Amino acid sequence: MSGNIPVTLAFTCCKPDKVSNQDLSPIILHHGCMSSKERWRPIQQDLANTTGRNVYAVDARNHGNSERSDNFNFDILSDDLRHFMDTHNIDKACLVGHSMGGLVVMTLALKAPGRVEKLVVEDVSPKEPEPELYYVFGAMIEEQLKCFEESTDSDTEGSMQQKLRECLYRTIPMIPDEDQEVIKDMQFPIKKVEKGYEPLTNLKSILNAIHNPPICHFPTDCVFEKETMFIYGLNSNFTVIEDKDLILKYFPKARFSGFEDAGHDVCPRNPKRFVEEISKIF
Repeated sequence: MSGNIPVTLAFTCCKPDKVSNQDLSPIILHHGCMSSKERWRPIQQDLANTTGRNVYAVDARNHGNSERSDNFNFDILSDDLRHFMDTHNIDKACLVGHSMGGLVVMTLALKAPGRVEKLVVEDVSPKEPEPELYYVFGAMIEEQLKCFEESTDSDTEGSMQQKLRECLYRTIPMIPDEDQEVIKDMQFPIKKVEKGYEPLTNLKSILNAIHNPPICHFPTDCVFEKETMFIYGLNSNFTVIEDKDLILKYFPKARFSGFEDAGHDVCPRNPKRFVEEISKIF
C-alpha cells in the first residue's frame, strides 16, 4: 500500500439477467481522467449478460460521486481499487480500465497479481505519460475551471456541456475524427448550483497533481503473468502498438486488438464490438 488512506468509491453494479455462477470473479470497470462510472453505462448490463459475471463500474477518487482528496496519483488510485474489493468481499476480479483507468488497473495487477484474474486495458501503455500530455491536460483543466467560474444561473445543462466540449477542441491538438464524433455526445459530470454549475470532478486536485509529476509510479520490477488484452484505436494519438515490446515485458501473455474505426475512446465508438472482444477472455 502507498501509505495513503483509501477513500470510499461510488459504484454501480449490474448482475446478469439469468442466474449467474457465483464462483465467477466479477468484472470491475475503471474510467479515465475527468470521466466517471457513467462512461460504462451503455455496456455494463450487456457485459454482465454476455459473461455471466457481476459487473461493477466505479468512480475514482476526485471523480463522480466518490470522495474527494488532495492526494492524487495512480498508485493511490490502485490502492483505492483494492480497498473497494476488500470492502465488497471481492477476493479476485477481472479488471478493465480506459486511459487513466488502464494505468490504475495495470498498477494493481502488477502490485497484487493474486487479486486480479484477468486484465483488459483500453488505449494506454504501461509507462509514465509524456510531458506533452501533462501540458495538454493541464491546459484543458484550466480552461474548464474558467468555464465553471464564469457560469451563471442562465446556463442550462446543455449549454454548459457544450462549453466544456469546446474546451477540449481548443486545447487538444489534432483530435482524430473518430474521437471528435465521441466528443459530440460526451457528457461531463457536473451539478447545478445556485449560480451556475460546478464539476463533479475535483479538477483543482487533479491539476495540482499534473503540475507535480510523476503521477504514475509504475512498479517496474513486477510482471503480471495472466491473460491480458490491450485494446486500442488504430487512429488514436496514443499509438499503443508501438509499445508492444514494453507491454510484453510486464504482461507476457498480452494479446492485442486494434479497432480500425476508433481513436482514443474505443468503447463509446464501438460498444457492441468492445463487449464481444473483451468477452473472449472473460
